Amino acid sequence: MANMTMEEFKQEVGDRIKDFLTDKYQDSTIKLDKVEKNNETLDVMLVTSPDANISPTIYLNSFYEDYKNGKDMDDVLSTIAKFRMDNEVTQSVDVSKLTDFEQIQDKITARIVGIEGNDDLLAKRSHVDMDDLAVIFYVSLGKDADGNNMSMPVSKELMEQWDVTADDLMAIAKENQPELAPSEFKSMKEVVMEMMGIMEEDEHVIETMLEADNTMFVLSNTDRIQGAAALLDDQMMDKITEQIGPDFYILPSSVHELIIVPAYVNMELSALEAMVQDVNATQVATQDKLSDHVYQYDNETHEVFRADRAEEHMQKKEASRDAVEVPKDAVADQTRDKAEKGDIKAEKASLKERLEDKKKEAKAMEQKSPEKALDKTKNKEQSL
Repeated sequence: MANMTMEEFKQEVGDRIKDFLTDKYQDSTIKLDKVEKNNETLDVMLVTSPDANISPTIYLNSFYEDYKNGKDMDDVLSTIAKFRMDNEVTQSVDVSKLTDFEQIQDKITARIVGIEGNDDLLAKRSHVDMDDLAVIFYVSLGKDADGNNMSMPVSKELMEQWDVTADDLMAIAKENQPELAPSEFKSMKEVVMEMMGIMEEDEHVIETMLEADNTMFVLSNTDRIQGAAALLDDQMMDKITEQIGPDFYILPSSVHELIIVPAYVNMELSALEAMVQDVNATQVATQDKLSDHVYQYDNETHEVFRADRAEEHMQKKEASRDAVEVPKDAVADQTRDKAEKGDIKAEKASLKERLEDKKKEAKAMEQKSPEKALDKTKNKEQSL
């Protein structure tokens, strides 16, 4: 066909791709699907070998653009096949572990996306809102042979099997972040020097590019992948507050990194928002765009909020403070009562300990009703 639609192209690829793969892949399972990504829905193909239960996701949209621009279909298929073979996954994942929260909770990680434009994505994923941003969750599967991060999105169905809430995952993802995605905060000059391979003694080379070392900073993680989630690192945000002061703007450069601008730079909010919107429109890929707005950070409550809604945020904060304000004598009485009842220890229990209690209760129920336990196990296997 000379003018295939996307759906026709995708089907053609699925039908013919094995002709361009080596013998090793002839018994592979071919799956065509759509996936919800940040700001867009993409067409994908999975070529899963019989000796593995995971495979790299092949996004077909860019290959379709090549086809529409005149590239021969056989050449397109050859390129797709090469991509698949070059990105072989040599390890399998124990699926049973994915449904056992005790074994997987140390691998829970978070990403941040914009709420606007992600209706379909967020409808399928439990999330925690941060003003007009949303935190979604993944299971880290480690790195492939080339050092690329592998992960699996946490669906609502998987959360139901785990019997946890989005707030539970938020707390656990924060706890895991220093190990799974350690945060990094550097001056813009340091980042540019690293990108250009400039040594410290040669930093005068970029002095004309950056007037000072303390006007703009970059917040991300050490991999610079999905680094906007560094906003969830309370300890890092505290360090930033100590270093540049409590008043600063957060510019969403992309889902991968954020630009921090101290208030002492004296840039107008309108100018900063115009900068963000211009960069998003001209330099940021759709799937990497985070937001067109500028944000601020409340270091007392560890909350992120839109800068143009600062007054509204302060009003909510004051109202919340007034609502929970309790006389000191009453607090002392409550504390004494709790201590007498032995509630203090329970109140300080960590999230993981509380989840462990949930598991024990569930096991106890299963022992009382073995038939129900069997039904529950069958349902889990069918859902996989």
